[in-house]
Amino acid sequence: MTINEAAQILGIPLNATRAQLKKAYRALCMQYHPDKNPDDKHAEEMFKKVNEANQVFLEYLERDGNTNQSNGENRAGQSSSGGTRPGSGGGARPGAGTGASGTRPGNNNGGGAGRTGSAGTGANVNIDSILQTLWQKYQRAKRDHENFINGELAVTRQKVKETEAKLVQADNLDKKLGYVQTLQRLLMQEKMQVARAVMLAKMANMYLKQYEDAAARFNRKNQQGGR
Repeated sequence: MTINEAAQILGIPLNATRAQLKKAYRALCMQYHPDKNPDDKHAEEMFKKVNEANQVFLEYLERDGNTNQSNGENRAGQSSSGGTRPGSGGGARPGAGTGASGTRPGNNNGGGAGRTGSAGTGANVNIDSILQTLWQKYQRAKRDHENFINGELAVTRQKVKETEAKLVQADNLDKKLGYVQTLQRLLMQEKMQVARAVMLAKMANMYLKQYEDAAARFNRKNQQGGR
C-alpha cells in the first residue's frame, strides 16, 4: 500500500499530524469493527485496510520526522563549526584577545558548546527512535491479537453454536453422536485458540512494558543530567 492510498483510506492529508492520524484511525476502527458489523464482508475488509493504512502512515511520519531532524542537526553543526574556525575573527583563535582565558579550544565556550549541543540532539534522536520502534511492535502485536480474536477464534465459536443447534435438532442417535464428536473437536480447537490469543495479548503487553521501562529510564537520565 502506498502512502497516497493510506491517506485516502484514512481521509487525511499527507501533511497530517500524529494527532490527526490517531483521531481518524480510531473513528474508522469504531465504524468498521467486526463486533459492530457481524457478517459484513465489506466492513471486515475495510477494517483490515484501515489497520494497514495506519501502519503505513506511521512509518511515513517516522521517516519524515527523522529526515527533518537530521537536516536541522547538520545546519546546527555547520553553524557551530563556523564560530570556532581559526582566523574567523570571532574570538576562537588561540592567543587572540585576552589570551588563554575563554578562547582556548576545548573550554566551555565556542567550539566546546557546539559539540555539547550536537551530542544532546543525537541522544534525543536515539530516544525517539527506540520508543517509536517499541510502540510499533506493540501496535503490531495488538493488531495480531485483535485480528485473531475476530477471525479464527470467532469462526470456531460460531461453528460451536451451529453444531450445538444441530445436535439439539437431530432426529436420531447416530446423528446426535456424530454432532457430539464434532462438538468435542471444536471445543478442543477453541481451547487451543484461546491459549494462542492469550499469548498474543501477553506479547502486546510485553512490548508496552518495555516502552514504559525505556521511557522511565530516559526520564531518570534527563533528571539526573539537569541537576
